[in-house]
Amino acid sequence: VPTPVEGNPTAAYVDLMFAYGMARLGEAQQSAKLTEAAKAVVDKLPAENKVGLASRFLFKAFKYRVDQATAGRSTANRLAQDLYDELEEMNKASKGQSNTPHGEAHYAVTRAIGELGLGLRAGISIPLRDFRLDTTALRTTLDGLAAEGRRVMAVVATAGSTSVGAFDDLDTIGAECERRGIWLHVDGAHGASALLSERHRHRLAGLGRASSIAWDPHKMMLLPLAAGLLLVKRERDLEAAFAQRAPYLFHGQPGERGWDQGVRSFQCSRRSDAIKLWLALERYGADGIGRLYDGLCDMTMTLFQKIGAHPEFEALHAPESNILCFRYVAGGRLSGDALDQLNFDLRQKYNRSGQGWITTTVLDGARVLRTTIMNPRTRTKHLDLLLAGLARTASALQ
Repeated sequence: VPTPVEGNPTAAYVDLMFAYGMARLGEAQQSAKLTEAAKAVVDKLPAENKVGLASRFLFKAFKYRVDQATAGRSTANRLAQDLYDELEEMNKASKGQSNTPHGEAHYAVTRAIGELGLGLRAGISIPLRDFRLDTTALRTTLDGLAAEGRRVMAVVATAGSTSVGAFDDLDTIGAECERRGIWLHVDGAHGASALLSERHRHRLAGLGRASSIAWDPHKMMLLPLAAGLLLVKRERDLEAAFAQRAPYLFHGQPGERGWDQGVRSFQCSRRSDAIKLWLALERYGADGIGRLYDGLCDMTMTLFQKIGAHPEFEALHAPESNILCFRYVAGGRLSGDALDQLNFDLRQKYNRSGQGWITTTVLDGARVLRTTIMNPRTRTKHLDLLLAGLARTASALQ
């Protein structure tokens, strides 16, 4: 099985096909084959035994539903809201509702809360421990909300956080949500592709406890934008959340399983971006893409080791995926605000120089440099050039 060592050109060709008027996805009769391809993205994996243990974690635990838009978090929150509405009808005494993401949650989570009209204060941030959701703090928070008579709409856990690529303890979080009857949404936009890796899928243990998962193959599977999935455990939840009538388009009968995708997401008419994922899996197989994932993570670990041996830099964490945060430490000559400013200026000047490109973020109040190794052609020589260029640029700034 080939590995997409040069990226994922097979999927990129699909964008050209779309540009020439490929049928839209939304109403199954107008795009029967594309709808079937979208279904095959999930259904084919366990049957062909390409994902090994991943089939137990996800593909056998979750019924097929693909949302080709990149609105997985918003859609999942809409699903949880629909479930909450049903609970609210049974308990009019409820004093409020809460959604509990954590401090490393993607900003799209709070954006979704705002879009639902709940108010941003309805989102309760759970403290972190080692860049992961603190499960003890989660339990304490949920106990406190229950004592106040407040229902929790959903708990949002993260698999592959944006800042450092960390994975929450999904098994513990999922067990807590099951015990309380709370919807668990897992933001696996970045990290869910670890399911395809024999070496990294253990980080997603407990994923089968989730009610919904967001997954972006345009990240670690290197598909062109946009290619986002939303998977739900119970198909009926997705259909109930977006139940509308449009008899000029949708002709399903009550109780009949439908294939129209336009009644399962915010969008109706849209491109069938799922076919990009289908073609990539046909071309490389899940194992081939899993090896790509492994290669990106291996290169990130190599960078971590090189930083550990360099006197001018320090790593802020050991990488769990392809994301690593580190900072220039100036040989210990600077600290506090001065060191933060130097790292911020370093990133700006280095990027403008044309030597390379790097991002920045804030961890535990400190300004840091952040790398996300996505190019499968990256080699150790490029890592050496990165550190040498940063050190040279930083020296010129002092």
